[in-house]
Amino acid sequence: MPTAIFNDADWIRTCEILYRGQEYTGEPLDAAIDILATPVLPGMVAVIQNGTVRIAGAGGDFFGLFLSEASARLDESDKKTIPPVLVRGPGTVRVFNDALDPGTTWALAAGDVVAVRSTAAGRLAIGGTGSVVGTLTQVLPDSIIIQLNAPAIV
Repeated sequence: MPTAIFNDADWIRTCEILYRGQEYTGEPLDAAIDILATPVLPGMVAVIQNGTVRIAGAGGDFFGLFLSEASARLDESDKKTIPPVLVRGPGTVRVFNDALDPGTTWALAAGDVVAVRSTAAGRLAIGGTGSVVGTLTQVLPDSIIIQLNAPAIV
């Protein structure tokens, strides 16, 4: 198992814990995930099924958000030998635009309660039928801030 992680010089984590939230690691990344075709970015929605961590779909369950990245750019992905790090709620997290659903327009009016959901590709979006991952609290030019729900395991 690797003992060091060497990142790209310009690598920026695309999800940050702002308040509370619990880091969790232990289960391996599912072997079926092809990190070349489907990179896993921090801020994408995760689910634990059959003892492995998968990208959550638009179903009714989720565990939390990925904090670690699994892509061809990082040693963290080397042969998928380092278990992914997840953040589980309740807590407040900031997710940068790179990890969000590109088709979603993020907006929040005063007094609105906006549910943030998982898409079929494991990205965060407003609307749709995916599991409710959290509540939108702020929209920034480069990111969103959400109140992350506790894990919902169906």
